[in-house]
Amino acid sequence: MVIEVICMRPDKRLTRGIALIAVLLGLLQFKNARDPLELYFQLTKEIEAPAMSMDVPAFNAPAPEKTPIVLAVQPYGLVRIWEDGKYLGEIGKEKTTFSVSEGNLTLDARESQTAIVVEVEWKSSTQKINLDREIKTIILK
Repeated sequence: MVIEVICMRPDKRLTRGIALIAVLLGLLQFKNARDPLELYFQLTKEIEAPAMSMDVPAFNAPAPEKTPIVLAVQPYGLVRIWEDGKYLGEIGKEKTTFSVSEGNLTLDARESQTAIVVEVEWKSSTQKINLDREIKTIILK
């Protein structure tokens, strides 16, 4: 699976909040590779560089058997989610929810007035990690 982050903001930069959404979606492609909490901190550390230009995807990890998820960031914080050409929903214009599930990982996001609330649940035979404990809200402003 390749996760592409497209930033349409005039300054071509990715806000920390949108970067974290990309990181959380990125857990889908690594669901069997490593501990998701460890990956979360690793990717957020890499993606927090203040001068990072978002003219290119934030990260990608080739997995040809998977279909792309595209996270398109529109002006004023509008977020649209597409998977394999299928429109999954948008957040930021009106109150909307969407859910992405694959294997044993489920991601749910919902919009509030100033933030996107993201809940990630990781299920396996030995662990259950809810990343919502680590990041309760992603601020759009």
